[in-house]
Amino acid sequence: MNICVVGAGYVGLVTGAVFADLGNEVVVVDNVPDRVLMLQAGHLPIYEPGLEEMVARNVSDGRLSFTTDLPGTVRRSVIVFIAVGTPPKPDGQTDLSAVVDVNAGRTIHFLSVIERALAPMHTRRIAILGLAFKPNTDDMREAKSVDVITRLIDLGATVCVYDPVAIPNARKVLPTLVEYADSPYAAATGADGVALITEWNEFKFLNLERLRGVMRQPIVFDGRNLWEAERMRRLGFEYYSIGRKPLRRS
Repeated sequence: MNICVVGAGYVGLVTGAVFADLGNEVVVVDNVPDRVLMLQAGHLPIYEPGLEEMVARNVSDGRLSFTTDLPGTVRRSVIVFIAVGTPPKPDGQTDLSAVVDVNAGRTIHFLSVIERALAPMHTRRIAILGLAFKPNTDDMREAKSVDVITRLIDLGATVCVYDPVAIPNARKVLPTLVEYADSPYAAATGADGVALITEWNEFKFLNLERLRGVMRQPIVFDGRNLWEAERMRRLGFEYYSIGRKPLRRS
């Protein structure tokens, strides 16, 4: 399948590499020529465990490439993932202008999946597992997860974050309304939904029965396809993941 990923940041680059590793032909498009040249030369602007090796392997095999040519890439693609920034405006609203500029008609957007899975958002408590960026404060300001958390708060959600490395600097960047927890189970306690952003082993081997037990509503958005859909169904979760059919409770 030909896939276009718009945006070579934290979400876009990982999304492109994973789909390429699954055997798809993926082109990642970015409007910053220097970033594209850096990626074409084999240098990554972000760090995720195993990502550099995955990118190199798929570039070598011809399944993953990088370009600034958005119109041409979209025309050749079956699916377009939009992973551009949605920063807050001065008035606190989310700036969706980059999404509008990119929109090519056939799109899937990270935030829209979360919104559909958890709507209506008002008064809901959402647990975020892993912030998916380096602990450097400057890196955080451009991280997609910051946009996600800000958007969730804009929609009326209460957000609780668990990340054992990034929390100290996260407090400097994230909205003051964000709560923090010392374990994934504490973050999920009383939550109406859990959004998994990173694929650390700590999350891979979570006690999902315990996670289900502490949640108010067992809704999970798995942004890394870390958990097996059939197991999530057996445990009674309403489960949303990337590129797979949602599992909704009857």
